[in-house]
Amino acid sequence: ADRAVVARNFPQAWIAKTAMETLPKKVQTLLERIGPLEGPPQIIHGPTGLEALAHFKLPENARDAVQTLHGTDLRTVAEKREVNFQAPKDSERFWLRIASDAGVSVPGVGAPGVQPPRAPVPPAPAPGMAPRRSRVKPNGVYLSPLPKNWAEPDVKILAGPYGNVTQVQMDDLEGGGRGALIDYSSEAAAAAALGNLNGLSLLGARLRCVMQQELEPERPLYRFIAFLDELAPLTRPTAEPRL
Repeated sequence: ADRAVVARNFPQAWIAKTAMETLPKKVQTLLERIGPLEGPPQIIHGPTGLEALAHFKLPENARDAVQTLHGTDLRTVAEKREVNFQAPKDSERFWLRIASDAGVSVPGVGAPGVQPPRAPVPPAPAPGMAPRRSRVKPNGVYLSPLPKNWAEPDVKILAGPYGNVTQVQMDDLEGGGRGALIDYSSEAAAAAALGNLNGLSLLGARLRCVMQQELEPERPLYRFIAFLDELAPLTRPTAEPRL
């Protein structure tokens, strides 16, 4: 638990609608200046807004990160210029704490053999296609653990109050229970679901709601092959005959 940290108060440039899909990567890059993480941070909606839950490989790195990064001003030059370079408010300073010290429950993070609920990993690229990185799917959330007898209609009843649900895909969890990939027709609906469903108590279980991950658009992998018989033959330089 001492390796888990929670971050808040991100720069506005990081959480703009067009930048949300890169937020996990930006937080990971920032934290890994101090030490390696177990994996990409999870973006959730906490009591004060967006939070990032990350897990360092070493507890000393987590402590160093808190001492080094907590309270720093990460605003962009443009954001500072908008307020005439005034000192940042407390709500604008990067906030980083050990999760257990902040009272943030991170079930399963760092425990041997136990992983926190997270959206399924996108499939590997098809043969002949370039490797693709994953990114946040702005209109999709992943919800778990749900009762093992739940199906799509049950999930739609639970998720419907926050927006128009366009698709539900069920996922069977190890050890029983189910998860659900929920797609909404808008990013605002997904954000509302994230904020209201995460931490909700359902039949004795505490639900975890995180943003879905999706692969970036496919990029064709081009290969160029040249055969030797297609290349121009080498020629010797010509010289005038001399006696």
